[in-house]
Amino acid sequence: MAAPVLAPMPDGLILGPGYTLRVTALDAATGNLVANVNVGLEVVTGTSSDPTGGGVFAAGPFMMVPGPGA
Repeated sequence: MAAPVLAPMPDGLILGPGYTLRVTALDAATGNLVANVNVGLEVVTGTSSDPTGGGVFAAGPFMMVPGPGA
């Protein structure tokens, strides 16, 4: 099993309703796409930009999308 990778998103990135985060497996040496990769756990953390401190983060629906460009 590969070691976990920490891939931070840029500071100040604003994700709103309808945005999608996509995970792509790349070969660390060449940068080429890697096929047949299973993601066991993905954790996304963020800070609310809502002045009241809530209401920004909504759950799901979460779907696995098959293949590049799907």
